[in-house]
Amino acid sequence: MSVLIETWHRILPLTPEAYDRFLDFYARRVVEASRDYLENVGGWKFEEGDTNCDICLYRYDSVAQVGETMASFGADADYLKEVNALFSDIEIEETRTLGMPIAIATDARLDAVLDETPEVARRYFRVERSLPTLARSEALELFEALVEAHEKQGSRRLVTAFEPIVGDVTKLMEIWVLPESASDPSHTRANIDPGLLQRLARKSTRLNSSHVVSSYAVFCLKKKNKNQKTSQ
Repeated sequence: MSVLIETWHRILPLTPEAYDRFLDFYARRVVEASRDYLENVGGWKFEEGDTNCDICLYRYDSVAQVGETMASFGADADYLKEVNALFSDIEIEETRTLGMPIAIATDARLDAVLDETPEVARRYFRVERSLPTLARSEALELFEALVEAHEKQGSRRLVTAFEPIVGDVTKLMEIWVLPESASDPSHTRANIDPGLLQRLARKSTRLNSSHVVSSYAVFCLKKKNKNQKTSQ
């Protein structure tokens, strides 16, 4: 199974001009750049709360390929020159979380979303919850039941869910996609069995949730050609 990196950016000063400049740089020099082993899954900007933050998700075949990708950026003189120019005017904080998808968050599930071509930009929902070590197995079983219930009702679909490999390994990060017809957050509130929600609440703690929208054009900017990938 692949590994994921979730990258957070916080941009200061908080002005449209500063964010647009960062977005242009990041989409052009990082997301769209041709890099070995690098597959951008999506990029989002928060609609609420910390609105000067955005997140970007990448997928790799292995942890080793993460290091190779980072090294390739450091060896690009033009990239480094543009980074230095950008950082002289804008303060950018970047944090990364290396994660392992849980069993239900298969590559096939993620690919199914990536392969879709929606007519309108879709909205997403990010949830972060804590799974205590002793209750982890039962909590994950209940979470899978929650995914099945939401998807059966069509209220939202799980894109991926992963646990950090290092750091706070009790966390679970989830990204859901809302139906194309969704126009407000009420689409995330489905008629889910209260008993299931209560059992999940006893076995895990929902830390926060946010509605996010695509900030790097569309959900999947490009998919790496698998044949090209295996020949490198």
